[in-house]
Formats: sequence, structure tokens, C-alpha cells
Amino acid sequence: MGRRSGPAAAAGRGGGRLAGVLGGSAGLVALVGAWAKLLGPSGGEAGPTVPAVASSPSVDVYIGAHADDWMLFVGDRAYASLLAARKTLFVYVTAGDAGGGAAYWTTRERAARAGVDAVIGPGGWTCRAASVRAHLVQRCTKDRAVSYFLRLPDGNSRDGLGHGRGSLPLLRDRGTPATALDGSATYRSWRDLYETVGAIVDAESAPSNLPTVHAPDTGRSLNPADHPDHWAAGDAVAAAAAARSWQLRWSVDYHTHSLPSNLGAARHAAKVRVFGAYDDVMRSAGFESYRDAGNYRKWLWRTYVRGDPPASADPQAASLPAPP
Repeated sequence: MGRRSGPAAAAGRGGGRLAGVLGGSAGLVALVGAWAKLLGPSGGEAGPTVPAVASSPSVDVYIGAHADDWMLFVGDRAYASLLAARKTLFVYVTAGDAGGGAAYWTTRERAARAGVDAVIGPGGWTCRAASVRAHLVQRCTKDRAVSYFLRLPDGNSRDGLGHGRGSLPLLRDRGTPATALDGSATYRSWRDLYETVGAIVDAESAPSNLPTVHAPDTGRSLNPADHPDHWAAGDAVAAAAAARSWQLRWSVDYHTHSLPSNLGAARHAAKVRVFGAYDDVMRSAGFESYRDAGNYRKWLWRTYVRGDPPASADPQAASLPAPP
């Protein structure tokens, strides 16, 4: 999620837009019914320790816009992946800076790693710049977990236009180049970005190249009122996946606070554990805490994921308006 300029505030505003998107309560009932058909089982216990040898040959991938997105919206699934998968890969497309300085977004990176540590245990990470399609991207590894931080500028939760530094929606819709906040890379086209994301997944999922990839749902009618950066991250995954054999898992993000709670106690506890570790780091560094915020508490009780391809011709899909 982007910074609460705001996160909780953004969800509140999204609720207002939701009525227009869904056409009132009848639309909400229809949306819940559609998700009921797509959902898998919500039960299952999360184990407390990571086995020395993976129990699954899979590579599970979580691609999102911001450092806490996977924890809030699919944290129970990532928890299980960290316990069982051959490798769990996290790709953070933006810095989630909310227009702030390096002290904020670098703390978010550290907090993201803490969320992983909450599952796999203490110990140091190894971080260095990796070259991906002639772009330098920060790559951090620990045991069977790998994280990439592209550090692109946050697009803000209102309109996706960002904070004067560029944004994912501007890159996608207007071809405005986006430069990482640390100056490590510039993406000069939308294809440049999504092919870089694809190359990261290819490299980390070799030799099978058959990963299970989680990303925000690009179907605007199934995932309404979401952060523009979330949709853009999902759009990048959809574009990269078009030429690859990925198993895709699409999540509803902000809007889950309006959907019925669907997690048992164990899966809820898994999400609380990873997000709590993230939140502790942010709070200890003097930044905002959202552990007890209303929509955050709702998000932690809900995970809505589907395995169908996104609706590429979704009539609700929206891009930025053309520049004046």
C-alpha cells in the first residue's frame, strides 16, 4: 500500500467510488457472488518453522506495488509459500515513498524483510545490485527467500499521477519515463518495465520457468477502487505473462474490506504475524503504525484470490486521461 496520504484514507475514499462502480448494494451482492464461485478453500494451518528442505518444488512469486501489499492481501498464502516452496520471490515495483525521502522508503524495505523474517526466522540478508536487462535492481536473499526492490516512484492513491517524480500509471498510459528513486535505473517505456519484471521471474524460477505468480487483479470490476499503483503492477504482470507459462493468481486488494471475512483463525494469525513484524519496524523508526486501523484489521481477516486470467477487455478498466 502507498503511504496514508493516506492508506486508511484511500480505502475510505475508495468506498465512495465503489457505489458508482457497482451500482449500489445490488452490485455488491453480485460481486460477492462472483468471488464465491472463484474462491478456493480458506482453511489450513500455517506451521511455525521453515523446513530445511522445501516440501514443494514450486517457485511462488508475489509481485506488488508497495512493501506491505502482500502481507495485507495475500499474507496467508505467502506465509505458506515461505514454509514449503523451493523459493519464494517478492518483487516490489515502487518504493512506496508517498513523496517522502529515503529515510521513509528504505525503512519500508527493511520492514518488508522483517515480514519475511517473521516466518523464516532471524538472520542476516545479503543485498546487492543485480543487473536485469541493463537495469540495476536491488536484490536481497536469505535462505529460500528472494526480494527485488525496483524503487520506482509512488503514484499516490488519488489519481496515480505521483508526487512530481513520475509514476507507474504515467509510464503505462503516457510513456513518461520512470526513474528509480536512488537513480539506479530508468524505464523508458511500459514494455521496458514489464519485460524487466518478467526477466526477474524467469531468472529466479529457472530451470522450470513454471512459477505461481500472485499480483493485484487487473479486472477493475472484480477489484474496484484499488490504488492506481496496484492496478499498474497487475497490468505489468499481465503483460509479462502473455508470453510466458505462468500460473497466475489475482488478488482483490483495498476492496476486500467491503467483502465478507473468509479466513479461519490460523490464516488470520499468519497475516497478523507478517504485517505485525512490518508495522513494528515502521513504528520503531518513528513512522505511522496501522496495526489497529479499521480497514487494516478487516484486510487481515480477508484474502480473495482467483486463478482465472484477468479480464483484458474489462469495460470498467481505466487508465489516466490524456494530458491536456
